[in-house]
Amino acid sequence: MQFRDSKLETSGNIIGFFEREFYVFSNFSSFQVEWCGRTWQTSEHAYQASHFFETDPDLVEQIHKAKSAHDAYKIAKANKDKVPKNWEDIKIPIMEDIIRNKVEQNPYVLHKLLQTENKLIIEDSPYDDFWGWGENRTGRNELGKIWMKIREELYQQKTKDNYLSQSTNKERKILITGGAGFIGTNFIYYMLKKYPNYKIVNLDKLTYAGNLKNLESLQDNPNYTFIKGDICNEEDVKKAMKDCDWVVHFAAESHVDRSIMDPDTFIRTNILGTNVLLRIAKELGIKRFHHISTDEVFGELGADGKFHELMAYNPRSPYSSSKAASDHLVCAYFHTFGLPITISNCSNNYGPYQFPEKLIPLFATNLIEDKKIPLYGDGLNIRDWIHVDDHSSAVDLILHEGKIGETYCVGGDSEKTNLEITHLILNYFNKGEEMIERVPDRRGHDRRYAIDFSKIKNELGWEPKINFEDGIKETLKWYKENINWWKEIKSGEYLEYYEKQYINRK
Repeated sequence: MQFRDSKLETSGNIIGFFEREFYVFSNFSSFQVEWCGRTWQTSEHAYQASHFFETDPDLVEQIHKAKSAHDAYKIAKANKDKVPKNWEDIKIPIMEDIIRNKVEQNPYVLHKLLQTENKLIIEDSPYDDFWGWGENRTGRNELGKIWMKIREELYQQKTKDNYLSQSTNKERKILITGGAGFIGTNFIYYMLKKYPNYKIVNLDKLTYAGNLKNLESLQDNPNYTFIKGDICNEEDVKKAMKDCDWVVHFAAESHVDRSIMDPDTFIRTNILGTNVLLRIAKELGIKRFHHISTDEVFGELGADGKFHELMAYNPRSPYSSSKAASDHLVCAYFHTFGLPITISNCSNNYGPYQFPEKLIPLFATNLIEDKKIPLYGDGLNIRDWIHVDDHSSAVDLILHEGKIGETYCVGGDSEKTNLEITHLILNYFNKGEEMIERVPDRRGHDRRYAIDFSKIKNELGWEPKINFEDGIKETLKWYKENINWWKEIKSGEYLEYYEKQYINRK
């Protein structure tokens, strides 16, 4: 293929040169665009209708209603005799206006444009014969020059820096789902402390694991808003997401044992709820949707190796299966609809405000009450542990500097057996092994998890800062000093669950 413009002139196979010499923008015409007071289901509809704005409003309406881009093209081509005589003079400004609107309205398109850096661009359009570009398809050059012109303006305005900025002076409004839970609570405190001009909306259903007392100190903070609602409820989501720039999706049913007892709840919240959020985010034009996921979607490891971003999913519990499904939905909204998403798969978190059904707070609070601690099986199951503040810092960095459409594995580089954790906690409270109560192992209990976080380290410069031995001492101290917080939780429904899960376990 020969490119006739001197600035773009080269030859060769498009696929062969794709990564090295230039970018081919193909299928960008499939994105919806607002233009000239109308919403066009694809920008191709807008392109084709623009031929007739001066000559035939009825044709414009027909093309606007066309079922597909190809149908819009066929209507336009059948009426080429109605194209205005001055078309050659006006077509480039019209194209530029449509492309500018596309870039402004779609963060994915903006991101891909900036990603081309200083490389040459052409746009591959199947319909440029009708556009009047001629048999040599010089329109690919003309369209490419429009994209490069806009890109240069963006660079001059430092739009890329603004787009990826970590500036604490910039105002953003972020929806946090599940913000009354353990990780969500800590993330809200982290973000409001680091970014005093950010506004946080916390949408939480306040199920058993959600506790508004976690965030009592923010009641009078003008930058914090709580909305009680269900992510499966469309009206609740629309209310919470209105005028937000970003969404960080923590809300999930997350305890494996509960997923074995009641899989349906996990399917509803983790899959259907995520789909509602994605659909509304798409409708409202959310600029970034970050999905919090787990390392458990990868299954279990042998004695060697670590989970990484290119590893195939192999979930083994109703919980991890529901999270795997939600990960796939998030990716689908990126690839199908261009929703600007990122995903993080994180290892086991620990820290303050964790619901006392999880290993570390369960063992700590039991020992404070002089109760035995229930240890599954032989206690040799291995997990990688990360302090919740390190997790928050990773999500923060991904939000501000992560690449749209990418997944990042986040780990603490702290592999420990459950038995090692047990002995650390016993030693902290000066208790002996007589306080261990062996209980039958969980069904399908994965033997080992570990995270390779080299991608986020190499690309974004992140790594965990909190040493596990120091972090767990601070965590155990927090539970020792906040007895009223967890004593209110370990009552009622939780007692029923505890008896069923550990006391009466068969």
